[in-house]
Order: sequence, then structure tokens, then C-alpha cells
Amino acid sequence: MSIQPDLIRLAQEVDLRDIKEYLTSREWKIEPTSRGKLLRIEPPPTAGGEGVFAVIPTSRDFDDYPIRVSELARLVGDIENRPGADVLRDMARRSRADTTPAPQDGPFQRSAE
Repeated sequence: MSIQPDLIRLAQEVDLRDIKEYLTSREWKIEPTSRGKLLRIEPPPTAGGEGVFAVIPTSRDFDDYPIRVSELARLVGDIENRPGADVLRDMARRSRADTTPAPQDGPFQRSAE
């Protein structure tokens, strides 16, 4: 299974925290492996992916992080019947939503009188 370069590029933007939030909100099972450097991720039993799982590193510091996250996105996309790129964009939106500045009162600041 070859991974498309644009999928890998998108995967580099996704934080592990966002992956976990996205998947746990959809009842996916996430467990660390025995050595703690990898996460084993399984779809919920109701998703019909019995026996299917993905393994991703626990840190972006691993060279294969974007490749493994891309593979995960394809798996999630297959289960959700949509492209893996859409899954990654939804995961990445969580990060951007957290860093969006709060709206101001308007373009003008009131002076303290």
C-alpha cells in the first residue's frame, strides 16, 4: 500500500493529541504498546473492522511519524467511508481551533478614561 505524498504532508501537521481526541470521540481504542513508544489503535467493534488495527509512534520525533499517521488516516477513512485526507484535515482543525485568538470587541479599542 503506497501512501500519497499529499497525505504525508497533511499528516505532518497533525498532533498526537488531536489524533487521540478525534479517535476517542468516535470510540476507537487507543493503547500504548509494552515499550511505550508506540500506540496501537483499533476501531470500535460496531465499525466492522474486527482484527484491524494501526500502530503509530507516540512522538513526532520518530522519522516515520507522518507515514504511520497517513496509514492511520487511510484506515479511519475506509471505516468512515471518506478520504483519509479529509480525516487528517478534521484532526488538524482541532489544533487550529485551539490556537485561534479570541475575537476582539471590534476594530477600535476603547480608551480608558
